[in-house]
Amino acid sequence: MADEEARKPYELPKALQQLSGDLGSLSIFLVLRWIVGLKGAIAGTTLFVLGDLARRLWLRRPISRIYWVVSLMTLAFGTIDLIVDDPFMLKFESCITNLMTAMVFAVTLRGVPLAQEIAQSWQTDPLPDRPDTRRFFQIMTGAWAAYFVAKAGLYLWAALVLDYTMALMVRVPIGTGSMLVMIVISLQGRRLFDLMKRLGWLPA
Repeated sequence: MADEEARKPYELPKALQQLSGDLGSLSIFLVLRWIVGLKGAIAGTTLFVLGDLARRLWLRRPISRIYWVVSLMTLAFGTIDLIVDDPFMLKFESCITNLMTAMVFAVTLRGVPLAQEIAQSWQTDPLPDRPDTRRFFQIMTGAWAAYFVAKAGLYLWAALVLDYTMALMVRVPIGTGSMLVMIVISLQGRRLFDLMKRLGWLPA
């Protein structure tokens, strides 16, 4: 019974539904970019974010911090790029947005780790408040912060060394592919928790 209770928080019955909601604007942008081009993708994503935020506020549905981060950055950079004829921030905005996202993850390490908030939104039952659980989510939050810092460094290198077209050819497959890998790894919460226990990374 105790073993079942310890494992229960890391089962993710609502994971895919919540993930699609939190990263909806990013998904819309990636799809529209290939269909209607960059400007159309920015405009369409901006309209989607505004409409989705209005819907959530009207229905009084909870909005996670990661949703606010993704949506507000999409609106901010999308508005700048639409106003400026030659979108000067396109070359470096991916680096900036990744650094900003890393900061959001990092600043939550002292309170409720962002990874814990995301995992809780995927659960029906509350997560247990135990030292090992808190440490687990701190490690996962730190891992995500490090990931975004590393990706920002790669994007900065691409922006400084390569022309814009070549930089996109580096950013799109590596950025999207690495994000999918990180999501798949994070969804293995139960296995990761057990592994960290065996390695002695979590308190007894």
